[in-house]
Amino acid sequence: MTAQHPDDNVSYTTREEYLAEDVVQNYIPNRFSGTLGQYRYRREQGAVNSLIGQVPRTEVQAILDCPTGIGRWLPNLAVLEPCRIVAVDVSPTMLKQAQTVQLQNIATEFRQGVAEQLPFQDGTFDVVFCHALLKHLPAPVQLQVIKELARVTSKYVIVTASVRRGPAGFIRQFRNPKGAFAVSRPQFEQFALDSGLCVIGSRKAATPVGAEYSYLLRKG
Repeated sequence: MTAQHPDDNVSYTTREEYLAEDVVQNYIPNRFSGTLGQYRYRREQGAVNSLIGQVPRTEVQAILDCPTGIGRWLPNLAVLEPCRIVAVDVSPTMLKQAQTVQLQNIATEFRQGVAEQLPFQDGTFDVVFCHALLKHLPAPVQLQVIKELARVTSKYVIVTASVRRGPAGFIRQFRNPKGAFAVSRPQFEQFALDSGLCVIGSRKAATPVGAEYSYLLRKG
């Protein structure tokens, strides 16, 4: 499988949203302040950590975190005790902040790049982690990204997406700002299947009225 090339004709603004210094500095306060924000934080952490916990540590040597953002998930991924973590983000401002995260006994590399065209060979990583990116993208770009995540992993992908399920999903389908798109559950699972991945676990990663789900996918 070869690298996927971004479609320049597909319009979305995610690449430009996280370049400003003030956006980076206010990333956590803007999302997780107050009672509702703290509740959302706990739900998100619980969902992701439960899926990370299903990955056998003995199978993990190298992890890709893309997009890493401010690096807030690096400590969570470090519990798998890899030898190496590569953190990739399109925003140099985000990467600068991510580099302040210190991990013990793990070689950590930071690189600028886009998820639709990852600068790595096939099967470079044992785990590829992609949180809170797909929800910002149009459906065709989501498929491009999932195919790239599948290409560069040899075993697992942990990814979070906006998936229309139940009443929250019904409401979410009418809220697609800036080109973003919440896919249906069958559509997401078909994206995974088309990319050579199968679903082995999922958890809701949002408040009860949210539509975000985290998935653990296995290659092959």
